[in-house]
Amino acid sequence: ESPVCEGAGLGSGRYRVRWSTHATQAAHYARGAAFMRRVATVVRREGAPGLTVSLNVHHYDELDHAPAAHRERFTALWRQIATHFAAFPDRLQFEAYNEPNTKHTAQDWNLNFAAVLREIRKTNPTRAVQVGTMGGVGLHGAADDTAGGVQTCMEVKGYFTSSFVG
Repeated sequence: ESPVCEGAGLGSGRYRVRWSTHATQAAHYARGAAFMRRVATVVRREGAPGLTVSLNVHHYDELDHAPAAHRERFTALWRQIATHFAAFPDRLQFEAYNEPNTKHTAQDWNLNFAAVLREIRKTNPTRAVQVGTMGGVGLHGAADDTAGGVQTCMEVKGYFTSSFVG
């Protein structure tokens, strides 16, 4: 059960995971099986009482500093995440990336998000996928955030605890 979320009367939790520190730098970009199991355990536990769980890629600093150079690795990370969590209930949602920033322009983010969304849809054709705004600046940061002809705005309100994994 999730006493923090339930005790606060919330119906969802957001789990921020720094996947990039647990994946190799070489092609295929494998991430550790033990780490994936650890994340899956948290997602399973928190989603058990019927909570909606949002799982994201968090603080991939190299992606923000060289978005085009890390597109392939970012997409490979999502391929592994999406495949691993494909059988999880629909109340698990994916947040493609937390707050693209630094050298990650709206144009770069559009390309990166489109690539990741295509990969996610191969194994999760109907799962909800959240797209973050540039720099996490809210709706006014969404003006240039379009990917693959889809424009998405989502306001997030919630209570955050130290649920950072990674």
